[in-house]
Amino acid sequence: MSMTGSGWVSRGAQVVTATVSAVLVGGPAPMDPVDWSADGSVTDWELLVAEVDRALAGGDGSTAARGWHEAYGAALGTRRWPAMAAVGDAALRIARLGGPWEGLRAAARHCYLVALFRARGAGSAEGVARAAGALDTPGDPETAARARLIAEGLLPVN
Repeated sequence: MSMTGSGWVSRGAQVVTATVSAVLVGGPAPMDPVDWSADGSVTDWELLVAEVDRALAGGDGSTAARGWHEAYGAALGTRRWPAMAAVGDAALRIARLGGPWEGLRAAARHCYLVALFRARGAGSAEGVARAAGALDTPGDPETAARARLIAEGLLPVN
């Protein structure tokens, strides 16, 4: 079935209606994108990054890359900078395999930029500094220098 024009709108309306109906009648609640691991428990993205590392230890780049995509999605959902920084690191570990996975260097840069903006929004000088240092790794010294300036602006004045 081809969805063109109003077909997409109609399908979108059905999805929204089903979601609203489920919530109003006590169905499953929508997923909360906040990372609730303040108690120190392991989060989904951490488990997924661990799976990436297990695949890398076994030399399985394909499985690592698939796992990375899942970890990336979970990290995006947390809205927290540590998750994005860790997923960026995982992307670089996969990229080191070379070949078809070298493109993950660009994905790592993207993750570090997201981590940078999340950390800045949270007022975390530590997070901004972490992202700045990580941006040097994929070879983006100009952005890393700008990120360090952002971190300096977040440091307390003595």
